[in-house]
Amino acid sequence: MVSLISFLSNTATSVITAVVPSCIEPISRNITYPFKVSDNVQALEVATNRLDSKQLDVKNRVHMEELQGLTQTNQVEQWFTQVEVVKEEVDEIKKRYDIERSRCLSLIGSRSFNCWSNYRISKDAAIKLMEVEELCDRGNKFEEVATRLPQALPVGLEAVSTEVVGLQEILRYIDNDQYNVIGIWGMGGVGKTHLLRLVHDHYKRSSAFDSVIFVTASKECSIEKLQEELCKKYSFGRGTDVESQATIISNYLSNRNFLILLDDVWEQIDLQRVGIPFPLGLVNQFRRKVIITTRSLVVCGQMDVQKSHKVVGLDDEKALCLFYKMVGDETINSHPLIKSLAIEAVKELDCLPLALKTIGRSMHGKKNSIEWYHAIDLIRKSRLHEIESCREENKIYYILKLSYDSLKTRELKDCFLACSLWPEDWNIPKTELIECWMGLGLLDASDAENPYNPGHILIENLLSACLLEQGEDSVKMHDVIRDMALWLAHDSGKTRDKWIVRQGVGVNQVLHQQNSWCHVERAALFTTLFIGFQHLVDEFIPCDANKLHFLMVRNDDRFGVVEPIVKNMGFFCTLAFLDLSDCRLESFPQDISKLVNLRHLNLSKKSN
Repeated sequence: MVSLISFLSNTATSVITAVVPSCIEPISRNITYPFKVSDNVQALEVATNRLDSKQLDVKNRVHMEELQGLTQTNQVEQWFTQVEVVKEEVDEIKKRYDIERSRCLSLIGSRSFNCWSNYRISKDAAIKLMEVEELCDRGNKFEEVATRLPQALPVGLEAVSTEVVGLQEILRYIDNDQYNVIGIWGMGGVGKTHLLRLVHDHYKRSSAFDSVIFVTASKECSIEKLQEELCKKYSFGRGTDVESQATIISNYLSNRNFLILLDDVWEQIDLQRVGIPFPLGLVNQFRRKVIITTRSLVVCGQMDVQKSHKVVGLDDEKALCLFYKMVGDETINSHPLIKSLAIEAVKELDCLPLALKTIGRSMHGKKNSIEWYHAIDLIRKSRLHEIESCREENKIYYILKLSYDSLKTRELKDCFLACSLWPEDWNIPKTELIECWMGLGLLDASDAENPYNPGHILIENLLSACLLEQGEDSVKMHDVIRDMALWLAHDSGKTRDKWIVRQGVGVNQVLHQQNSWCHVERAALFTTLFIGFQHLVDEFIPCDANKLHFLMVRNDDRFGVVEPIVKNMGFFCTLAFLDLSDCRLESFPQDISKLVNLRHLNLSKKSN
């Protein structure tokens, strides 16, 4: 009995010793904030002066490198942008401090103490001090601040000449002060994004604009998504809602020459609500320009485009050059007929860069002329089918389907289709993708020493087929390739709503379209920083969701929970795959026990 009491006493002492300091420390820190406001603001001012000096040092390094013909790196440019944003936020804190100090001194000729105001200023200064010091530290670690760009672009899609894609024409429009909004339009896969990136790279090397900003809109665009994209890529300060975020972005851009490059626009977007300062054009000696890409000339009209440029396919010579590169010299020269058949294939592919690249890769290694005749025949039949019953925008799907059909196994085809369950332009972590394939039963790695190795092999197969694009420990689908995958998942467009992938406000909409769940087999829902599940009402009740066997939810907002999903888990009784990872669940959802068919469950949380 004595030993038990001793054990409990020692345990309690250990717990108190471990827990109490961790509880007291944040309380103590918060209590001292109001009394350290002067010290914290002064420390912030000193650190900001160091950052100013470091910024000047880096600028001098860049200038010296540019005299040698080198170009500032994107990493350094992003650092400069973050420094400017942080300096503006520091100035705002100092203004608040000066106002509060003047107010206190003016009261009855002596100091008066506003605890709450001083607390907020002191805490903001302490937090901003850490950001400033982190930027100073990063500024010290640049091994190189500029790099030498290639003198010539490589042969292939990346080598499309400026004359073919119309780069020089677009540059003339931008330099003309008559045109403030310029539209680049054409069918999917024709090279609009490539042209926009050429524009981006051109002005990054010039001093015409202080800020050149490239952001992707995509099909399910929203004001919130664009703001989130801007914050991620250019490190703007964070607002609490759409309006405050727009103010932060607008304040940064208002006194700058800026060029906004908005890729893949599907419908009208209110740029002022995003935070783009208006009016555009020449305002107080500052140049303000916007360029969009879209598949529709109608969207150009909705976005008040003043000058439009239609992108068409490559000329015959460039198209054949790209196709030869993708197929490979060994295959092209392996049979006397293949070279002429390749020319025929290029004509049938309408000289579309994406089709040439993808189909060309699928023909790599096919050295039998019969295979080539068969491929050309399939393309021709697909186009005849399209002329009779298919919309113009779906034309390329039938062409690209040949690359899908060329995948060697059913397993690889299903793995490819599953990649479309992430939103457009999403960087999919390779590990996350492989785990999804495992959960769907597409990948049996139970006997492997490293269960992820077979998945990495499949990813390499899809990369080599040009059906995925390589990222840093991640992969990405071209938007047209992804559209084709979803089209295939819906029986070549014959069915609807079998697979639902929604992002941002689209999540809210689909959760309240009860009838749309009747035929859903797979659903993936992704929220954003501003629009999360906290905005959903509890009345969400999907009716007859008895075909749903896959549900993936990504809740990226800081406050979100998944109550609307969890509370109605009983309606998802057919689920075999449930992924609620990184949804910040506070407890285990008990209703998951009702999912008797469940084979894959992921409730993990990413490390912060």
